[in-house]
Amino acid sequence: MTSSKGKWIGTSELEARLMANKDDAGLRRDALGQSLRRIYQDVVREKVPDELTELMRKLDHMP
Repeated sequence: MTSSKGKWIGTSELEARLMANKDDAGLRRDALGQSLRRIYQDVVREKVPDELTELMRKLDHMP
């Protein structure tokens, strides 16, 4: 781990690099989650095609 001046504090350089990579992975995971939520919301907002709506209506009324 480094101080604000870049000096190592209490951990080895390797441990500090591993911690930085973990932070990077967390940032990537968060960005991916945000992208997936945005895509999902776009899909939810899309209008259902009339043909599909009509087909579903017909299936609901089948014996």
